[in-house]
Amino acid sequence: MTLKEAIKYRKIWMGFAILWIVFFHFGYKLPDPFSVIQSSGYSGVDIFFFASGIGCYLSYSRDKNAAAFLKRRFIKIMPTYLVFIVIWCLYKVITAGMDFPTVLGNIFCIQDLTGKPGGFNWYFGAMWIFYILTPYFAAVVDKIKKPAGCVLFCLLLVLFSFPFWNVTALIIIVTRLPVYFLGMFFAKCSQESDKKITAKFMLFATLLSLLSMAAFFTCFFNLHDELWNYGLWWYPFIITAPTICIYLSFIGRFLEKKPFGQKINAAFSFVGGYTFELFLVHKFIFNETADLIMANKPDHVVAIWFASLIPVVIGTVILYWLTKGIKALIFKSSK
Repeated sequence: MTLKEAIKYRKIWMGFAILWIVFFHFGYKLPDPFSVIQSSGYSGVDIFFFASGIGCYLSYSRDKNAAAFLKRRFIKIMPTYLVFIVIWCLYKVITAGMDFPTVLGNIFCIQDLTGKPGGFNWYFGAMWIFYILTPYFAAVVDKIKKPAGCVLFCLLLVLFSFPFWNVTALIIIVTRLPVYFLGMFFAKCSQESDKKITAKFMLFATLLSLLSMAAFFTCFFNLHDELWNYGLWWYPFIITAPTICIYLSFIGRFLEKKPFGQKINAAFSFVGGYTFELFLVHKFIFNETADLIMANKPDHVVAIWFASLIPVVIGTVILYWLTKGIKALIFKSSK
């Protein structure tokens, strides 16, 4: 498989990643060994950033116009986000008395960056930081001739994250810069040659990933209180997330040769087409479910958590089609 062939399976990556994230946020913690997989679901976000790095490099490279690139990102992402966040803010104003500055902070994706309470989720502010950095990262990527240069720059980004240790609002973001940059470099390499992903490379990547995960779980079980403060939740996945993506591409290629496998690929690709909506809706529903359980302490907690998946699915579909309709009206009227 070549690098160019591997990135054709990005929708499968995204479908796998969002299901892993939903599994991670799911309030009912499963018994071992499933709890280990559930607890490492943060890596789904790293898969997002790796895949986003690929997509953003390819998008920016069309014309290498930063303003045009950011406009395309805005049109692609923000209508869905704004529809959702306005509804969510109205709900919070009514039920929790959210003040106007916090509403604005959420609308402009900066509330979590300030470290103040009331933010919906840190990911959306991080997303725009990464988009703004994309032209600068692309300039570095284009100058790198060998993989060693990419490794060196990623190490510099890791070093850059050290001053943000114990800065709760920012450490979760800066530790993701290396995996985003890796995605951009992966995209560049996929466009420049038909070089195949060799067994030797996969063995090396697998060994590094296993070492990274061993380090992660050592910290998870022995230094759990320090995982967030020192970025230990995320450093291991700089290597692991891209490796998982490549394995998913190999699995996807194998499955597409089988009738039943094609249906599995189609299912993950289908979910991958709803990742943004599903991310927004599941966080809202799961947070409200957790608050409901904490306040009322009902008897059937497990049943409630599984029942919460129903509004997650319904809300995701409604948000997708609502946003699609609004975008169609806006662009139709602008012609």
